[in-house]
Amino acid sequence: MPATGQPLKVATFNVNGIRSRLPHLLACSARFAVQIRVPDWAAQASLSVNGEPQAGVAVAGGYARLEREWQAGDEITLQL
Repeated sequence: MPATGQPLKVATFNVNGIRSRLPHLLACSARFAVQIRVPDWAAQASLSVNGEPQAGVAVAGGYARLEREWQAGDEITLQL
């Protein structure tokens, strides 16, 4: 849960990946880390934030950690 006290929710799940959007209730920018579980079988997993690839953060069988200044409407995409 980020510093704003608002939980993050997965907005969409489909066979091509998982997309999560930070809630529009985030009134101002806030710096915090998001950790996303990457399954063992997802050796080709990739992560992007707002369409920009995040190299080296998606590790199969572990957690990808994204720490940054987040804005309302930011979008995280995990491609499995």
